[in-house]
Amino acid sequence: MSSYYPIPCDFYINPGSSKSKVSSSITLINMASNRIEMNYEIKSSDIHYCIYYIKDYCWIKYSQINCAYGDYIEIKRGDLNLPETTMAVVVRSNKSDNPDRCLILPEPYSSRVDKSPIAERASYNFTFGSSTSSYQGEYPHMLAKAMKSSFLTFDTLRQDNVEGCSSFMLLMNLKVDARARDEYEVSIFRSSDRKELDNLKVKCNSFISYKLPDNLKATSNASNDNLFIICNKATFIPIFITAGISNLKYQITVEHTHPPSELFWPYKNNLSIKKLRSNWVKGI
Repeated sequence: MSSYYPIPCDFYINPGSSKSKVSSSITLINMASNRIEMNYEIKSSDIHYCIYYIKDYCWIKYSQINCAYGDYIEIKRGDLNLPETTMAVVVRSNKSDNPDRCLILPEPYSSRVDKSPIAERASYNFTFGSSTSSYQGEYPHMLAKAMKSSFLTFDTLRQDNVEGCSSFMLLMNLKVDARARDEYEVSIFRSSDRKELDNLKVKCNSFISYKLPDNLKATSNASNDNLFIICNKATFIPIFITAGISNLKYQITVEHTHPPSELFWPYKNNLSIKKLRSNWVKGI
């Protein structure tokens, strides 16, 4: 399964303060993820990483970077001369003649040589002051072209129990069609009483950063008093970032959650997924 690599937008912990900026970048390597000895010499060719962005309902190629086999590149969002809110995405290609303009994103190339389920991932890096944290991620091609989908996640990976730190949720949504302009509602609930705490309007082909409500565990006696976040019309990949200055030191941690389909074995156990969703969203 091939993947895209959206480039997250930079954001500020305290809007208006340049010292509170969280900068993002992605690191990509030209190497097959399933590197057993018999595959070492397979597909050992150059890869072309194309950066596309949306303008006037069209994908525009911003640049194309050649990467030799075994080498890697880093793309910093701050180095792109693009508005902060513009969606930019990296497409992996084995061709040098990639389109300059297109309505539908080109299908990304995969170096996989067998049926290994290991995803071809990028390193998503986030820097706050002198501290950097990262995670390995991707946006699957199948997800980007899906017509119907839904979203359910929890905030259990947030780590803002340190004084001076706050937690943010980044939501990224990618559609291959540049003409898509749907807007979705993302609802945030408290798990203990299913009270809706907030409701977000999120457009497709976008990144948003959202400051999560204060850590409920720190203000209550309930050890399981978490948030759950749902959308019935679209799928997002959530990134949870906790950042701040504690004891005069910059601190940042980055985590992300997997979709419910990856919580069960056999993979995509639909009966278990339906039961999980119904337990959380019934009555809402």
